[in-house]
Amino acid sequence: MSEKIVLTEQEAAIVEDAKTAKYPAHYIGEMSDTKDGTEEKLINAYVLGYETIKSKYIVYHDLPGVLERGSFDVIQASHSRFHKSGIVWEFTAKTDLENESGYLFTNEEIDDMGLSECVKIKAGE
Repeated sequence: MSEKIVLTEQEAAIVEDAKTAKYPAHYIGEMSDTKDGTEEKLINAYVLGYETIKSKYIVYHDLPGVLERGSFDVIQASHSRFHKSGIVWEFTAKTDLENESGYLFTNEEIDDMGLSECVKIKAGE
């Protein structure tokens, strides 16, 4: 049995929409690029199955001027194995936000951990 194809969330949406299209291969061809191999990848995902890479986000709160501490103007969320909520907040500068795995959250984690009121930035941007 072949391994599932790994897709971005946007690519997975194309494959899902193709499932309800009258001509799925034509739909995938119209929605993708043959030059970079995306079309073949999506056709394979349609046939063999796929798994989605979940986008990760940096999550933080801006600090009001009264609470700013020196050069720290935000508090950034990070994962914690030791705290009951699973989150630790760290003072930092907005220009120094961490982009490492312990500081990144999926949309599902943001919702589950009650972080939806926070500012979120897609990791890598």
